[in-house]
Amino acid sequence: MRLILLLSFLIFSLSTQASLLFEPFAGMSVGSTGELGGTEADLSGSVVGARLGYQNMGFMLGLDARNHSFNADSDSGDSDLTGTTIGGFIGYELPIMFRFYAGMVLSGSFEGESDTEYTEASGSFVGIGYKALPFISLNFEMYNASTAKIKSGSTEIDYDGDYNFYYLTVSIPLNI
Repeated sequence: MRLILLLSFLIFSLSTQASLLFEPFAGMSVGSTGELGGTEADLSGSVVGARLGYQNMGFMLGLDARNHSFNADSDSGDSDLTGTTIGGFIGYELPIMFRFYAGMVLSGSFEGESDTEYTEASGSFVGIGYKALPFISLNFEMYNASTAKIKSGSTEIDYDGDYNFYYLTVSIPLNI
């Protein structure tokens, strides 16, 4: 009987450590660059998104969805782009104020001016966070994405676009 009570207590204790993670974030890009169709460009803009997943004893696992809005400034001119990417992430939150995470971009696209869409986005990201307060995290991320196709109207062709973002973000990691 004592063994059953002890095992029940341990199982209950372990299951109470797990929680649903919801982490909205917003930030801006700093020193970001890109290569759009063979032309180098400076990227500046912002990002808004959220991570939704599972957290247990510091380990995090889930989905990362974000909306990018940026300006690409190159020798051939300026262009404004917006895009949405969705990916998966894994991470770990240390007991003392720091958190680390990394992930893969699973899908996404960027839309430019004049009805141009850059599709088949893929890539990866790595981030480090500092929890100044229990519910606010200051993060630095290296976010690399690329696109494989460009679509204009009904025409779709192969296109190499590389985007290297450095984001400073503020997030609110909520464990529900």
